[in-house]
Amino acid sequence: MDAGYISHDAAHQKRPVAMLVSAAVFGVLAMVSPISPASAATNPLLSSRQVDSSDISPFTKWTALMPRYEMQHASADSKCIGSGCQNQKWEKLIVSLEGKPVEEQINAVNTFFNAMRYVTDQDNYGVADYWQTPYELMERGGDCEDYAIAKYITLKRLGVSESAMRIMIVRDSKLGGEIHALLEVNNEGEMLILDNQAKTVKAEASIFHYQPVFAINESKWWAYK
Repeated sequence: MDAGYISHDAAHQKRPVAMLVSAAVFGVLAMVSPISPASAATNPLLSSRQVDSSDISPFTKWTALMPRYEMQHASADSKCIGSGCQNQKWEKLIVSLEGKPVEEQINAVNTFFNAMRYVTDQDNYGVADYWQTPYELMERGGDCEDYAIAKYITLKRLGVSESAMRIMIVRDSKLGGEIHALLEVNNEGEMLILDNQAKTVKAEASIFHYQPVFAINESKWWAYK
């Protein structure tokens, strides 16, 4: 791994794209080409073409997660969730970041969740892929998409528009094209990547080893090719 990257996510990177999305959208994703030497010479995150849709209903792991989060959030104040009551630390972090510059919020949120324990879905739930709420991540640990989801929800609570954020599924050329997940945030035109494999937030323009496959927020999803 390059300096600035951490390796705790590498062990789980054997999940195929089909485990991350439903069969209803897999046909569209099948049009996405694998990483090639030519694309590696450019920046795939910036150069890939996009096809978008406002129908996110096929992404059942994502659409089921948000109502589950809202239910958990409604009762979380009276609970101690995670080692050292991580949920209470989370709430204090959010209060401390209210009104701060977005860049400061992004960096603090990224650092907070990157410190969470890494656990595969197989070890956590006995299944290949499960998308967790922030409370489930804080209680049980989680894997790459769980970090991205928690950061997305936290930044949304801080006032960052969902239209400025995408949970992105990528292929990692440093791991032979294996699947990984991260959060992309548009901060006044600068595209930033919040990645549990990286110690700090990075400008998208500086990252060349990720080939985007698809991305999603609460309003749209995008296929890249």
